[in-house]
Amino acid sequence: MSNTYAGTSSSDNKLQVDTTTAAVVASGAEVINCAGANYLRVWLGNTTAAQGGTLLASLFSQGDGTTAPTIAQQTMSREFTFTGTDNTATADSAPFTGTTGSTIYTKDPLLIYIGLANRLMLNMAASDGGSWYCRYELLNFSGGEGASITNEVGDIELGAVEIKDHDGSDRAAVSADNELRVLQGPLIDLDIADQSKSHTHDTAGSTETIAGDTAFGAGATLEICGIDTWVAVGDDDGQASGGDIKRPAGVPFLMRLDGTSVNFSIDAATGGEVSVHQVR
Repeated sequence: MSNTYAGTSSSDNKLQVDTTTAAVVASGAEVINCAGANYLRVWLGNTTAAQGGTLLASLFSQGDGTTAPTIAQQTMSREFTFTGTDNTATADSAPFTGTTGSTIYTKDPLLIYIGLANRLMLNMAASDGGSWYCRYELLNFSGGEGASITNEVGDIELGAVEIKDHDGSDRAAVSADNELRVLQGPLIDLDIADQSKSHTHDTAGSTETIAGDTAFGAGATLEICGIDTWVAVGDDDGQASGGDIKRPAGVPFLMRLDGTSVNFSIDAATGGEVSVHQVR
């Protein structure tokens, strides 16, 4: 809950315009007991529209309560400068001056990190014009400066979570038992008709071309398994020849045809059966 800041010893509450710590301390302005807080939220207002200025927060580490500090006890000053164009909203004067019926042109609230200060005082170090007034509230956030935008959150318990790649085919799944499982490759589309064929590789170490038929469409994803031999594939003979990328016998792997051709080339260490399935 915010409070009206008594900027002077008079009942007017307006902020002093001073540039030195000595003048601030001698002004008779309110001394805020901020022990236990690490942030101060300030809401400024001016009697005149479109006024700029510089707010000065003077921090003091020694003493307690609202006892007036001395200039030797100051630990830090924090300045906040703003322009006259910031005045866009208005409020009644009652929350600021204690007297209703007048208009106060307000600024957006400021959040000021005050660290471990015990006491603080506020004033204007500079002002374009008009009279400045202030409401404030003390806050306490965990962490240092900048922690105001970070909420403390405990452990978040989730059920099964699935993380997909850009096309939704390969994915990492976290089960309800907190097990990470990597599911590779697209799921087999059982709606594709005649999606399998068997190819007999005739000559060991010699590249052969497998021509697509109605089973394989351009851009299709194929699962290939060498039944009794290692297999190497490519878009053309040069890529497949010699088995630069070899797959061991009996281990299936995926290959995607390019978007314009339904043919691909294959090589193997020995002659034998190769099983080809279109899975997507």
